[in-house]
Amino acid sequence: MNDASVEAPERHSHALHQADRTWDQSNCSLDLWIELLHHLALEPLAAFGCAVRLDFEGDQYTFLRIPGPDLEALFGIEVQELTVWRPLLDHAVEQSARGRIVMPEVDAWFLPDTRGTSYRQEHVKTTIAIEAIDPAARTLAYFHNAGHYTLEGEDFDGVLGVVERRQNALPLFVEIAKLERVVSHAPEELARRAGILLAYHVARRPRTNPIAAHRARIAEDLALLRGESFDAFHRYAFATVRQLGACFGLLGAHLRWLETSGGGSLQRAAEKCEEIESTAKIFEFTLARAVATGRAADVVPLMERLERAWIIVMDELARSHGQ
Repeated sequence: MNDASVEAPERHSHALHQADRTWDQSNCSLDLWIELLHHLALEPLAAFGCAVRLDFEGDQYTFLRIPGPDLEALFGIEVQELTVWRPLLDHAVEQSARGRIVMPEVDAWFLPDTRGTSYRQEHVKTTIAIEAIDPAARTLAYFHNAGHYTLEGEDFDGVLGVVERRQNALPLFVEIAKLERVVSHAPEELARRAGILLAYHVARRPRTNPIAAHRARIAEDLALLRGESFDAFHRYAFATVRQLGACFGLLGAHLRWLETSGGGSLQRAAEKCEEIESTAKIFEFTLARAVATGRAADVVPLMERLERAWIIVMDELARSHGQ
């Protein structure tokens, strides 16, 4: 088997992905864009006003993505869905030659950077951003989660579907990022644009407290999880607690950056975002114990603390934006 996973030594992950972060990863889409923007010498911190719209969707928190219009307004990046009517390899080669970034959903079974979790162990859908591709050498350089990696050989074939694993396999979702009009604004202009977008998202924040909605069904969720495997708990925690904590961590970092760049007095809102970020980490561990014991009451005080912090964040941002 000819496989490789090497993070380029000259590349350094963005500060949002450093080990000192409470949540050093969020989800495959946000993490990919953090590193891709960083690679393009653009500031990812400008892009997370959208996190104020994180909601509880009934069985999970919002799987947050940076909206396409935000990427275009801030950086001039246009994102489009790619119609996969030929083999994905052919599309990837052509679009890469045009200077675009190809972002396909792929099977993490073939991603060496997931060694120890999904690689050759579990078929899991995730998104990568292809930076460079060499079909002759069967090598591919890509962004995934918090880093930049390479793969080759059988992994190259598997990721790009060169050898179909089953008949009539449906093509996965693919997007392209068009970089022809990328612009790096001066910090003051970038902050101005980010402030406008933040006001837009604040006006569309959830109408009811999403953490209170989660608390209303936590006993039901714990009862369901108690009869399941630890893997089921891990998937639940990823869809709920991790999205809550990581996204408010990004929102807090965004507010700190905005304030530094002249975006107004946002310190209290940022502090409460950071409280949600850190409390959610404690909540995750407490939740694991609650699943084992069946004691939903153990997590209620933490959830109430999270609810109060969310209210303050929203009130502060609404006040600062005249809403």
